Amino acid sequence: MTDQHPAIKEKLDFLTNYNHLPEPLFSVARVIGTAAEEIVNTVESSSQITIGLQHLIDAKDCFVRAKVVEVNKAKGNSGNPAEPLPRPDEVV
Repeated sequence: MTDQHPAIKEKLDFLTNYNHLPEPLFSVARVIGTAAEEIVNTVESSSQITIGLQHLIDAKDCFVRAKVVEVNKAKGNSGNPAEPLPRPDEVV
């Protein structure tokens, strides 16, 4: 990942910085982040990579929100994403 365009580095940062997420969300975000790193490391830098990374950012956001709904439903809540997630120390 040498000499990447600043836009690629910026988008990759959005995809690979997920350590702050509580565990059920961390696992989902990690899969996307790992895929993004693999692509950036194996496909030549271009505007299409930048566009693809943006789509991965959008997809990651959707997948994480889907996990929020799943976690809330499992806790007996409505699944409404507006309901707070458990704090990381509450997740078992």
